[in-house]
Amino acid sequence: MASKARYVELPIYVVHIGLLYALLLTSGLVLAWVTIYRHEQNIAELRQMLNTREDKDQSQAVDTAVYTNAEHNMLVQEDK
Repeated sequence: MASKARYVELPIYVVHIGLLYALLLTSGLVLAWVTIYRHEQNIAELRQMLNTREDKDQSQAVDTAVYTNAEHNMLVQEDK
C-alpha cells in the first residue's frame, strides 16, 4: 500500500519568520554560553590573584610593634 505524502502550503513570510526566530534563538544561546564562559574565566583569574596575594603576604610576614618613647612613637619592624 503506497502512502501519499501531504504537503502543507505556507506563505513564504511564515517560513522566513520561523527561520528568523530559529536564528535569534540560536544566537542568543551562543551569546549566553560565551558570557558564562568569560565570567568563569574572570572568576578563576581573580581566585588565582587572591591566592597569589595571600601566599605573598604569608611568605613576607613581618612582626611589627609600636614602642612608645617619651618624645615620639617609633615603628619597629623585626623580620622573622
